[in-house]
Amino acid sequence: MDATRAVVQIDDLSFRYRDDSDAALQNLSFTVDQGEVVAVIGANGAGKSTLLKCLVGLLSNAEGQAVSVDGAIGFLPQEDWLDPYATTKQSLTLQAKLSKTRVDWNDADFQAWLERLGLPALLDKRTAMMSGGQQRRVALGCALINRPSLLLMDEPTNGLDVNAQTELWSYLAPSAYATPLTVLFISHDMFEVENRATRVLALHQGKLLEDTTPAELVSRAGVTTVTLETKRTDHRWDASEEAFTRIVPGSTFQKTNPQAHRLFLAQEPTDSEISALLEVCRDQGLAFSIRPSHLEDYFFRF
Repeated sequence: MDATRAVVQIDDLSFRYRDDSDAALQNLSFTVDQGEVVAVIGANGAGKSTLLKCLVGLLSNAEGQAVSVDGAIGFLPQEDWLDPYATTKQSLTLQAKLSKTRVDWNDADFQAWLERLGLPALLDKRTAMMSGGQQRRVALGCALINRPSLLLMDEPTNGLDVNAQTELWSYLAPSAYATPLTVLFISHDMFEVENRATRVLALHQGKLLEDTTPAELVSRAGVTTVTLETKRTDHRWDASEEAFTRIVPGSTFQKTNPQAHRLFLAQEPTDSEISALLEVCRDQGLAFSIRPSHLEDYFFRF
């Protein structure tokens, strides 16, 4: 099988809700190849959930030339939907029936699939008796029961602790599938996006703003980020900006909130520049931290 076949093809997709004069999606065009893990990012209202709903077929009056998915779709929604009184086996059986998927509980391949997802120990356990991580694992199993070519996930690790997040992503490792699984997910967790996605689609007001790799987006934010904070509500940030941008020419100063700003540097600062920045911070009563830029900085800056 061609590992580069397009699983998703979208050509000039637009969508407008009936009660809204503004288009939720505007002329989106992109493809997703087999085996890609694509993150969709953007502020609330950017069109992320609308895009997933168009892909899964929940919104059928979309304008545009084509929304094409090659193969079955699995969908892991953000909201918990499992019946609290159902066992895992009952939830999987129901989802298999809804997706018209034949399940043989005695089949060795199916049992191996359950093992990969860590589900055998949960088969007779009711949803209400499970931890959040276990519930998410069962929901993932329901999304994958029909052996989809494309898995859509809406904030898949929202509310999970770090261990549960890592565990969930381990079940999607390429080594677990004979045919590479294609994943498209929404997330507000920029650490998750930076470390899990091979590609990022950034939406803004329904338009596709960026289509590139996480590393490329990080590089656009800068090489180094300086975080500046104060407890005062009347601090003169204009004076700070003037001082910092004079010390490091070409840097960008941006507000995070009324008591915090970020300074984005296009290159690593020299020792003398760091000393000068620290001196200004002492004079102005600012807390100062410096680190390599990451994807969250792109989100704040753009």
